[in-house]
Amino acid sequence: MKLPLKEIEEVKSIARPRYYNGSTKKRAILILHGFTGHPGDMDYLGNQLNENLDITVSIPRLSGHGTNATDFRSTGAIDWMRSAIDSYLDLKANFDKIIVAGLSMGGLLSLQLAGGFPLEKMILIAPALYSSDRLLPIAHFLKLFNIKMKQNSYENSLKNSETEEERLITEDYYKYHYSKQISELHKLMLSTRKIIPDIKTPSLIIASLEDKVVPLKAAEEISNRLSGPSTLEIFKDSPHVINDGPERELCAEKIIEFIRK
Repeated sequence: MKLPLKEIEEVKSIARPRYYNGSTKKRAILILHGFTGHPGDMDYLGNQLNENLDITVSIPRLSGHGTNATDFRSTGAIDWMRSAIDSYLDLKANFDKIIVAGLSMGGLLSLQLAGGFPLEKMILIAPALYSSDRLLPIAHFLKLFNIKMKQNSYENSLKNSETEEERLITEDYYKYHYSKQISELHKLMLSTRKIIPDIKTPSLIIASLEDKVVPLKAAEEISNRLSGPSTLEIFKDSPHVINDGPERELCAEKIIEFIRK
């Protein structure tokens, strides 16, 4: 699906979709980023999978992400799901089998895809079936006022922004909590919880004890409730974005090993 020229111009270069070609048409991997994230968050993992498995990797940009706050605030769960479905269908038109991997909200979208489409395998990284965010339970009420609240972690995130583009994305996506979008994320969590027992796709679930965003019980519940075979890997030293943290090499190795089985 082609984007309007105006939107293409607004997408930051680090947030643009990635596509790495492999040598076979037998299978491809779709990698989905998380809530307020962008394809750049998944780039290391995508590169590792492409180089080690010689497999085509697609990392799309979910609607409303990687542009600006105004764009983000005009989107919701249906838009993010549509981005995931469109990306899956684009790959399925050219490859026999599709593997899906998702970080956080991308994990929820992966589960939704597994509930509606044939997948060879599924990888869930810190899947956001639950959240440690205290605003989540009252987000449906706050969205009536379209409230935005400053995030406590904003200043620290800004300090860690190494480029001007990263700083701009941090200001647009990490300065405030947007109640409507948090409510939309919560809706996606609730709907995903209902379909887990129906999913038979072989799955690898990766979680971390140091994740301050998604509690460990999310990964444990998914692993226990899936109808298909699942493996749960628990890391000790990674923050929420496990695939781009201090244990990212180990994360990539576990995923490569799982895909090769």
